[in-house]
Amino acid sequence: MGSPISGTIAEIYLQKIEEEYIEQRLDSQEISFYKRYVDDIIILYNQNLTNKIQILEAFNKADKNLQFKMTTEENKIQNSWT
Repeated sequence: MGSPISGTIAEIYLQKIEEEYIEQRLDSQEISFYKRYVDDIIILYNQNLTNKIQILEAFNKADKNLQFKMTTEENKIQNSWT
């Protein structure tokens, strides 16, 4: 944090996580759509193949020092998951 290169390093690390986790899920069609902008991620997934808890747990297993949080919306009501 604070270094001019920290954003670049974070981007490279997140791309590594995406390659290891997201690409296989896209191939298996568990995740239909994945898009990230800096630190915000939107995921559309196939409810017959996976669920939001499994996706969040998989992201959080990528690195013990990195904690992802999930915000969902149902009927225009926002819910947060950790």
